[in-house]
Amino acid sequence: VRYANPRCISGSDLEELERESSQLAAKRQRPILKERRVARTFRQWNSAGFKSPWKIQAYSGEAEIVPELKEYGIDNDRGWNFILNTTPVRLSPGDWVLCFDYSLAETDPYWMYIDHVVKVHPGSTGFQAEFDAQAVQIGPLANYAEPPFTLDLRTKEALFKAIEQIGVETLDLLDDINAPKELIEAIRQYY
Repeated sequence: VRYANPRCISGSDLEELERESSQLAAKRQRPILKERRVARTFRQWNSAGFKSPWKIQAYSGEAEIVPELKEYGIDNDRGWNFILNTTPVRLSPGDWVLCFDYSLAETDPYWMYIDHVVKVHPGSTGFQAEFDAQAVQIGPLANYAEPPFTLDLRTKEALFKAIEQIGVETLDLLDDINAPKELIEAIRQYY
């Protein structure tokens, strides 16, 4: 047993393992078989000893694809490319982000896996001063490991009641877009 070099495992070790697992799954050329995927409800995620980390981002309208994404083969023709305007400090490759468009009265939240965060140069088509980067999901969601929890009807209803309670403006003002404890607690309350 000594040769195995046993050690205590911390929460950050588990987060890194989860991130690396998601990145490996994203590199797969073929989709993960649905029957092998384990979908967790919000309640199961919330009651787990280790909770897969996730972030949240509200946006308004669609992001314009910048020329810097061309090197990744991103164009307007693929319906499964997801792009978010962001800053490099807010999102990183390997993040799971719960996204929703707050400009629409009835929006459907969705999970996005961040494959790349690309710096956008001033003067590029689509450059916005407050967002100097774009985050992109390269493949369809079926190519990735399972997101932290499913977005079933019950979860969506609880999410929007929680956002209404906290306020989109409050979520926008947060420096760190990791899912705030207040939001998680409000979702749990309405779930």
